[in-house]
Amino acid sequence: MKKIQAIFMLLAIHLVVGCVSKVSSIKKDQTRVLSEDTGYLFMTIDTDINYSTIQISGPSEIKLSNPDYHNNKTYYLVPVRAGNYQLKKFSTFAGRFEFDEDRDAELWGFSVRPGVISYIGELKVRTYRYRYSSFELINNSSLALEYLEEKYPNILNNRAIEFHGPGKDFFFDLVSKEKQLSNLTSENK
Repeated sequence: MKKIQAIFMLLAIHLVVGCVSKVSSIKKDQTRVLSEDTGYLFMTIDTDINYSTIQISGPSEIKLSNPDYHNNKTYYLVPVRAGNYQLKKFSTFAGRFEFDEDRDAELWGFSVRPGVISYIGELKVRTYRYRYSSFELINNSSLALEYLEEKYPNILNNRAIEFHGPGKDFFFDLVSKEKQLSNLTSENK
């Protein structure tokens, strides 16, 4: 009987662990055909410590891997299923921090919309004495746009970019309207 219970326990653990998808950041600037319910998750990490994983919960359980490094920051541009997500765990080689999904949903929650690049912000992590760390999810839309323009112009030209992190920001809306106005002006010349 104990063997059967142990087997069921191992199967349950395998199912739970197996449900987490490891996703890598895009490395090539190629336009991809996404399914109807998929969008791009785009985030930056600025940290002074080495971390091993970032886990995100939502319609898909995601573990971010293989980021892109640029100007001392870490970038993730990954296609994921659209929906509402939450930062769940930030793991270092010395331990892990778990974001409180119930209490801090507004701080660590974000959405990914289908067919667009959903920028959620920059996770800024700083460590201090006695293993104390601070975490902030801040909006650096202008730097994020510069990065995409430099590294992924094809993807950016074929997808709208929107801010879907905590709070509201209209920077990408203004940039989009400015592009449209510029295109209209150049067409009328």
